[in-house]
Amino acid sequence: MIPSTSRYLSILIALLLASAIVAAARQQPSPAPAPIPGPVMLVVKLVNPQSVAKGWATVQVTVTGVQLVDPATAGDKPVPGQAHLHYQVDNGLVVATPSPKLSFHELKPGEHVISVTVVGNDHEALGPPQMVRVSVPGAISTR
Repeated sequence: MIPSTSRYLSILIALLLASAIVAAARQQPSPAPAPIPGPVMLVVKLVNPQSVAKGWATVQVTVTGVQLVDPATAGDKPVPGQAHLHYQVDNGLVVATPSPKLSFHELKPGEHVISVTVVGNDHEALGPPQMVRVSVPGAISTR
């Protein structure tokens, strides 16, 4: 018994389709590898130093070696290459944020230390804190 031409044609189409699917699967780009984090570098500078006389200070940071991510959405598990910043004035509350610029208002007269630390998603430091010292002048005497 000789198979019909349509049967040969069906088999040929099925083989061609299977071959095309296999070739397409081989051509799919593989996911990009996760970036290999480099050494974490942190530079902190005071922006508008003249504003300190008015009782507020703004710091700008530059971070290299990690991607800054929102700690509220990152979870508490460390991910290589991800971090956020911890800002703190003196021994006050810690502000955890990915923002590279932050202002502190209503600073009392006197000496203050603003520290910034790069931390992983688990809030563990990825390097030493960098500090900026500011001196807010006291009240002016009117005598």
